[in-house]
Amino acid sequence: MRKKLTNNLGLKLLSLLFAVVIWLIIVYTYDPASTATFVLDVNILNEDAITSLNKVYEVIEGDQVTISAKGNTSLINSLKTTDFKATADISKLSPTYHADIDVVCTKSNNVEISFVGKVRMLEIRLEDVAEKQFKLSVLPEGTPADGYYIGGFTTKPNLIQVTGAKSAINRIAQVVVPVNVDFVSEDFTADVEPKAYDADGAEIKTGKLTFSKETVSVQTTVYGTKEVPVQVELMGEPYAGYRVSTLEYEPKTIVVAGDSRMLSTLESISIPVDVSNKITDVEETIEVSEFLPEGAYLPNAAEAVSIMVGIERLATKVFDVPFDNVQLRNANLEEYVYGLPQEGTFAVKVLGPSDKIDKLELTGLRPYIDLSQYTEEGQYNAEIKFELEADYQMSEKYIMIVEVGLKDKEPEEGELPPEEGGEGQEGSEGSEEGLPENGTGEEANGEIHSET
Repeated sequence: MRKKLTNNLGLKLLSLLFAVVIWLIIVYTYDPASTATFVLDVNILNEDAITSLNKVYEVIEGDQVTISAKGNTSLINSLKTTDFKATADISKLSPTYHADIDVVCTKSNNVEISFVGKVRMLEIRLEDVAEKQFKLSVLPEGTPADGYYIGGFTTKPNLIQVTGAKSAINRIAQVVVPVNVDFVSEDFTADVEPKAYDADGAEIKTGKLTFSKETVSVQTTVYGTKEVPVQVELMGEPYAGYRVSTLEYEPKTIVVAGDSRMLSTLESISIPVDVSNKITDVEETIEVSEFLPEGAYLPNAAEAVSIMVGIERLATKVFDVPFDNVQLRNANLEEYVYGLPQEGTFAVKVLGPSDKIDKLELTGLRPYIDLSQYTEEGQYNAEIKFELEADYQMSEKYIMIVEVGLKDKEPEEGELPPEEGGEGQEGSEGSEEGLPENGTGEEANGEIHSET
């Protein structure tokens, strides 16, 4: 048997070698070798070796590594990133705070692995641990549904403790919980992970930050909106001899948000503008927020109304008014007689817009005296009032001396007999405004004087 095995041994070895070559040719012809590149996250082992020293670490380099995997094409094509495991054991740090990165293929041992690029080791930096408490801020993301407004947020808790590297803690400007409000139309509550941001608004991802609460409960209030008219109310009067000629403002309406009960009662927003003693145009830009009712909000917080009030100087026109044009109103002809002039005229000056004053006629003045205030004998300074249209005004007050006497007494000189003074003098109800009493006891002499 042994002789048979050793017989022609050289030929048999040559045949075996030839078979291996043929097999290799077949393998590399139909399943040749190939390579693929993978980027792997490095899993850090034994972190407690650092935390037990009351330290935290920050990875300087090596949290990711790029490798090249070589093997048969069929195997390489079947590999995924998850088929590899990259680890660094920081309990074996070098004096320069470096640790080796080990990579294995968990799917097959027939894969040759090599590093690509300069990253081959993990490098970390150690820092002291610090902690600080922060007030939570809510950052809305997105836009609510049309016609709705985010009224406010409530967080539970409203304070949070942050622990991490001292340098990272010192960089924190605010701790934020981002809330997605896209297309919302009703109140809702969400659990959100907090995030730390620096003064530039960039998220702080270094320094191994941990929060006392992994998630924060955020309750969001959503309000409806309503378009409301804006009304500008002029306060006071321009300087004597001037008037408000125009009033223009924009916008005429604003959008207000709030609960349904408040919106149902809100009909307009009134904004006051003071024109007291003004002689030139008034231009103001007023923020609407100052005049909102309680419970109302502005979707556009900077909403303002631009207002222009035109002030113009009035033109004048002088009239000679006959005394007998002055109507007596509320005269008590059963008990009193009234002494006042009946002949002659007195001059009055009327102010009005320059484009209208020329059209005003004497009949448009309608002067009268209200006698309802004079219920005792005596001499009074009675104001002559005028029923002018709204565009006109008197430049001053006009005062007529009126003497009141009892009817059963003889009229004094200058007085009219009851039957003459009363006939046709009683008028319609007029103003109830009181007139100043003189009380001098002088006789009525028909004197007219004015008061500015």
